[in-house]
This record gives sequence, structure tokens and C-alpha cells, in this order.
Amino acid sequence: MKIPVKLWYWFIACFAWTIATTVVMVRQATHFYCFDSIQHTRKFSIFELMLPANRSSMGILIRQINQLPQADCAESLHALKGQLTVDFFYMPAVYGCVFLLLIAASIRSCGWLSTFLKIWAWLQIVAWLSDITENCYIFYKIAHPFICTPFVFFCYRIVEILKWGLSCGGFVAAVLVLVLSLFLKPKTT
Repeated sequence: MKIPVKLWYWFIACFAWTIATTVVMVRQATHFYCFDSIQHTRKFSIFELMLPANRSSMGILIRQINQLPQADCAESLHALKGQLTVDFFYMPAVYGCVFLLLIAASIRSCGWLSTFLKIWAWLQIVAWLSDITENCYIFYKIAHPFICTPFVFFCYRIVEILKWGLSCGGFVAAVLVLVLSLFLKPKTT
């Protein structure tokens, strides 16, 4: 079955919005600094907050930001909060892209695979909600940089697994189905 042209127009719009917001977030990330244990200022990545190594590492990183000189601390926190805010505009675009790719892949497939891809497409809402939860939690941790309980850390990890697993897995599955559908023509009788 042929994929409607309107779907690709929506995909291009979502992809362009994803690129635009990514450019803004990358620009903000140039101001991410913290004060490490060796008394040096170092850059950090948003991934250190998204994927903390253990339950204390997020709080420690935020406390290290707060240990910077006042002007540098304010700049770093402003950039971090700005990136988290822009991420709320990034989310609908990126999860929209994955949703549209999965819908396109479901159109190009048939039977149980088509149904599975449609369900996976709608599960992007769960990934989006997980991303919103993650950002809200990071905003909370900026104001309260203490060590979280093991249960809270476990829940945070589940949120991350849902977010990354559903979105990245959906993207890879959709691209694979779309590429394979170009080479595997359905048999006509």
C-alpha cells in the first residue's frame, strides 16, 4: 500500500522542528559547567542527569553546579533550566517523527506486523509522558539536590527505559520495515 503524501509533509514539519529545537539545546549546553572534586571547573552533559550512574550522582552533580562562583552558577543553571524548557517543545516533534515513521511502516506492512507497528506508534505517547516526567524530576532535583531513595531511583530508571526503549526501538523498527519494503515487493497473483 502507498504511504499518503500528507504523512510525509507532517514528518518533514516534525523533523524540521526537531532540528530547530536541537540547535537551541546544543547552544544552551555550551554553558553546562560544574565544579568537580579536584577543584576544577568542568563541562557536563545533560546525559549525566538523564542517565545517572547511581542514585547519588544526580544530586552530587547539581551540588557541584551550585559550588561554582555565583555568576557561573547562575549561568549554568539558567542554561540547564532553559534546555529543559526547550525540551518540552522538542518532545512533540521528536515523538511525532517516530509516530509518523511507525504509521508509515504499518501502512507498508500487513497482518500482525502492521498491527504491532500501529500499537508501537501509539506507545510513543508513553515515551513522551516518560520524558515529561524525567524533565519535571530534574527540575525538582535542581531545587532539592539530595540523594534519592532506592525506590525513587528504580522508578526513574523505569521511566528512562520506557522513554529510550519505546522511542529508539520504534525508530529502528520503522526504518527497518520501510527500507525492507522497498526491496521486498509483495507477490501478486
